[in-house]
Amino acid sequence: VNLLPPFLPSNESVPAVECYQVCKKLQTVHSFKAPGPDNISPRILKEYAHVLAEPITIIFNTSLASGVVPSSWKESNIVPIPKTCKPIAEADTRPISLTSCLSKVLEDFVVSWLIEDVKEKIDPSQFGCLKGTSTTFCLLDMLHTWLSHLDGLGNHLRICFLDFSKAFDRIGYNLLIEKLINLGARRSLIPWIINFLSNRRQRVKFDGATSDWLPVNAGVPQGTKLGPILFLVMVNNLRITSPDTRMWKYVDDVSTSESLSRNCTSITQSTLNSVQLWASDNWMKLNIKKCKELRVSFLGETPQLMPLVIDGHPIETVRSHKVLGLTIQNNLKWDEHIHEIVSKASKRLHILRVLRRSGIPPADLLTVYIALIRSILEYSCEVWHNSISCYLSDKLEKIQKRALRIVYPEQTYKDALLSAGITKLETRREDL
Repeated sequence: VNLLPPFLPSNESVPAVECYQVCKKLQTVHSFKAPGPDNISPRILKEYAHVLAEPITIIFNTSLASGVVPSSWKESNIVPIPKTCKPIAEADTRPISLTSCLSKVLEDFVVSWLIEDVKEKIDPSQFGCLKGTSTTFCLLDMLHTWLSHLDGLGNHLRICFLDFSKAFDRIGYNLLIEKLINLGARRSLIPWIINFLSNRRQRVKFDGATSDWLPVNAGVPQGTKLGPILFLVMVNNLRITSPDTRMWKYVDDVSTSESLSRNCTSITQSTLNSVQLWASDNWMKLNIKKCKELRVSFLGETPQLMPLVIDGHPIETVRSHKVLGLTIQNNLKWDEHIHEIVSKASKRLHILRVLRRSGIPPADLLTVYIALIRSILEYSCEVWHNSISCYLSDKLEKIQKRALRIVYPEQTYKDALLSAGITKLETRREDL
């Protein structure tokens, strides 16, 4: 970072961590996570937390006081994970960034301090990475807003789902630091954050081979604990002021909706122009191919609206779109979403069959079912449970029946539920 605000450095005392706090954090580390380039095993840190806590505390406090992050903590191994069965291009893979486990432990403390400093100024339309928020809360707020608008006579909705190209990789450090300070982040942490962002490097690791190291000159470090909260700070001033338009943000997922009465003039194009201008001012760019429009109307005929454009290119109008894991249809029904999750869960039943043939006991099979199959059927069910038909509810229940038939092949569904200690899916959804 080359340019710093003139009121740095600060006379504020640098925050420090206590040994017991570090020990507690080390005990919560996920043992089987892959290590970063420093090859320090998370399992070692967790199992020997009581022994390692004191020297690690000294390292952490020295780093915070000096504003210097160890160079090995600023390195990342990029592991490409296939998105498809047979990836043939870079776009068919998802880059996963592996960073130092020790760095993540210290970042946990820094994140908690930053959130404490800036939480009162965080845009209420942001639902990501903050305590008390989730994708489900975001989706519930969306649906409630849409249905409330549609209750008005003649109202219809114009919804836009926006996508930024490589959002995390385009952030300029100087602008980010300026926004952090303006939001009220304690200035004693700023030198450490600047050093954390500076002189980073990464390499690709695949199939036992590694590439050369390359410098990272921009962007929020992915695979870190600090990265998401820094991105929240970056997009915090992306807002909408019109009373007829709402915006929802979940980290880098941005959606807008405009409520229109019959024969009213739409201002959604103006909203998109504002978002595009913000993106340009903040070194970011909208991915036009992934930006979609969804029109919702319960009128007898669909209103005639001018097509939306970004940078002279039209946005595709779709009948349904997946947002935050749920498929939203233009009639606000859930047929497509339920069919998708039933199909996905049905394919995973094969895992249970293979494990059953391998002699895995029922208790372990049940754990696999709950973790890998039922979780699909219940994701954000609070959003759609009260809106699905008996037919769709039965389709969901049949997946659990098939799963329990594999786990307890000689029992009826009612007896299998008792043996497993679980209830029908419909009952669970009502209780959630």
